[in-house]
Amino acid sequence: MPGPRGLAALAGQARRSGDLRLLDEHAVVAPNGVRVLTGPEDGRQLRAALSALLVSDGVLERAAEDPDMVLIADVGRVDTDVPETASLLLLADVLVLAVRPVPEQILSLAGTNERARRPHRDTGLLLIGPGYPSEHVAELLRLPVFGQLPLIPAGVAATWKRLTRRDSFRAAATKAGQAVITRVAAEIPAARSAVQHAEPALSDGGARV
Repeated sequence: MPGPRGLAALAGQARRSGDLRLLDEHAVVAPNGVRVLTGPEDGRQLRAALSALLVSDGVLERAAEDPDMVLIADVGRVDTDVPETASLLLLADVLVLAVRPVPEQILSLAGTNERARRPHRDTGLLLIGPGYPSEHVAELLRLPVFGQLPLIPAGVAATWKRLTRRDSFRAAATKAGQAVITRVAAEIPAARSAVQHAEPALSDGGARV
């Protein structure tokens, strides 16, 4: 989603103002209505932008403390040795690890130490695609499973756009998303308020998530 605004531009503006409206002003709107803050592709620029935003009483900290705001941060591979990732985890109510329930991923995660498997005090799993039953995954990794979503193969962007236009697909996606959010809220008391804001958005096609 190209555009002149994004995380880097937000970081520049946030040095002069901590107004939470800056988040909306610098977000782009995805085809399904979701507002997204995109980061620079260059890793050094991304870390510099996050460093500027993750200051005490900065925009991201204030947004995380706002009970009327729900933020989802996609940090990719979780590496707690990266200062920016560690700072984001300190602000988070819950960490959701997306993993495919297949032998190579589940057994690899099971073989890691406790700190790598549970880098946040409230960590749970989101299973992507078919594989091991969720109860087996939860028992093996000693982590709760918040939900399961279908696997969308790589290289199917055109097909994905057609699917999102189908009412049946949108209804199924909405139901799956609601189930995940409800489970997170039930498991993590600090995140319960998120359901009140996220579920109405999902019911109308995800316009506000």
